[in-house]
Amino acid sequence: KQWYQRRVRDVQKKHPNYSGFKNDTVWSMEQFQKYLDDEGYTERFGLKPDWVFTDLHERMKILALTVFKSAQTSLVPKIGLFDLYGLDYMLDESLNVWLLEVNTNPALHTHCTVLETILPNIIDETLGICIELFDKKVAGVKTKPKT
Repeated sequence: KQWYQRRVRDVQKKHPNYSGFKNDTVWSMEQFQKYLDDEGYTERFGLKPDWVFTDLHERMKILALTVFKSAQTSLVPKIGLFDLYGLDYMLDESLNVWLLEVNTNPALHTHCTVLETILPNIIDETLGICIELFDKKVAGVKTKPKT
């Protein structure tokens, strides 16, 4: 599967018109919601107008939480260190959400506008959380992960 994903990406990048459509290879949540609305999926499936930001987002969070809870004995926290994971999801024709894989070393390439916008924020927020937790630990403040 991983080979297939990489191969598809390699083929896309070699297409002579790739530079013209590379921004369409990754959508923001706003772009996806607009697509669902414009193509009639929101009406056809009886979705809320903000389905992407509510129901889809919640389902993605539940899947992520399930994965991390099932692996929590293998995830040993260490002061001053953190891991950043990338989760790949897919929607089927009925808009069911499927978790495809969890990447322990997600690509942080900003090859399109959406990634140029969101990746710096993700990194900034991740580091901010790590620094806050480290400062609390040094100060002797107990921290507890959200469940």
